[in-house]
Amino acid sequence: MNNAWFITGTDTEVGKTYVSSLILQTLNAHQYQTVGYKPIASGAEATEMGFKNPDAVAHLKASNSDVALTYDEVNPYFFEIATAPHLLSRAENRPIEFKVMTQGAEHLLTKSHYLLVEGAGGWFTPLNEEGTFADWVIKNRFPVVVVVGLKLGCINHALLTFEAVKQAGLPILGWVGNHIHDGDDCYIQDYMESIRELTDIPCLGEVKHGAEFRETNLNIAPLIEHYSV
Repeated sequence: MNNAWFITGTDTEVGKTYVSSLILQTLNAHQYQTVGYKPIASGAEATEMGFKNPDAVAHLKASNSDVALTYDEVNPYFFEIATAPHLLSRAENRPIEFKVMTQGAEHLLTKSHYLLVEGAGGWFTPLNEEGTFADWVIKNRFPVVVVVGLKLGCINHALLTFEAVKQAGLPILGWVGNHIHDGDDCYIQDYMESIRELTDIPCLGEVKHGAEFRETNLNIAPLIEHYSV
């Protein structure tokens, strides 16, 4: 699928949605009309749109389309309990279908020039009998951006994720280091430098989780260049 990117993370709760929102805002600030897509989301909270998934709401708010978008377009599979989606799918007898996920992505691309797709959990999150989130991404040939949650163990997590995506034959356009904890970890910059030294994948930026958009500076050039060659 052209004009789309996939955002994965080294783990759950590493800030995929936060980084996705920053990327969307950066693309839109550079006049690249882009829509966010969270095909599967689990966990509901009271939001300005009602009892919805806050990650999907964030995608909807950060999207830029000439045509109005609905919550269901941005998040076709929504489960209220915050746990693994394949478990909820079984418990609620609501099969997750790759076909529906792909149709949703194709539909959103009719409303915008670019599409930013965010996964659930990490790279190998199981979804259904067809396979994992990775299997769906492979079917659609999405190029990948990896969000690295900067904490003890993140070097190993990052390298494992990079290797898994490479083994799938998909391009990794870059990675973003996200400070996910408020506490001071004097080794954060060492983690960042180690990942840079151990891989040739470009770092798109380093962010402090929760920082305002104006305080961040992500490099989106590799995303645009991927579709301009």
